[in-house]
Amino acid sequence: MIDIDLPPNSATITLLNNAQVFSSKLSGTSQYTDYPGSRWAVSVAWFNRTNAEGRRLFAKMSALNGPINVLKLPIPDIAQKGTAAGSGKVNGAGQEGTTLVTDGWTPNQANLLEAGDWIEVNQQAFMIASDASSDGSGNATITITPAIRKTPADDQDIIVSSPSFYMRLVAGSQTSSDLSPSFNGPLYAFGFDAVEID
Repeated sequence: MIDIDLPPNSATITLLNNAQVFSSKLSGTSQYTDYPGSRWAVSVAWFNRTNAEGRRLFAKMSALNGPINVLKLPIPDIAQKGTAAGSGKVNGAGQEGTTLVTDGWTPNQANLLEAGDWIEVNQQAFMIASDASSDGSGNATITITPAIRKTPADDQDIIVSSPSFYMRLVAGSQTSSDLSPSFNGPLYAFGFDAVEID
């Protein structure tokens, strides 16, 4: 796994929904089906990076070997609004869907996690879909998006501080280094597209 720990200057985050629409040519009605497997995709870029930053980043990006190796990328511009107080853990094995039952939080947190906050569980990134609070025992049921793809184990940690994406480069995506002259030496620019791992 290649840990790309330098936050990008710009990022576009897209949710790739795994849904299908079936339309009847006879009646004109439609049916909508949501399948498991929705995941995040990113398009990220770094620019005006110093020689030291650029060389290090280019080495890491080259080591990805296209889509072969997994990259760990901090979710850009994280500004958690909820308290996220305590040490949240998955409460119960075999969980699926868009609801995660958890425990281990500080009790009675009215704004434990707010809509738009991010968490990481079992190398999957989830956005909080609606505000969540903890009860008097530190339990909280969290509504997330997208749906769980890989079932987490009971008592697995919920990462709220610096959650990350685990991704592969989009097939055919190349890493490249763009050097621009400047008064203080060359400045580097990079960019790539990636999608969450299975």
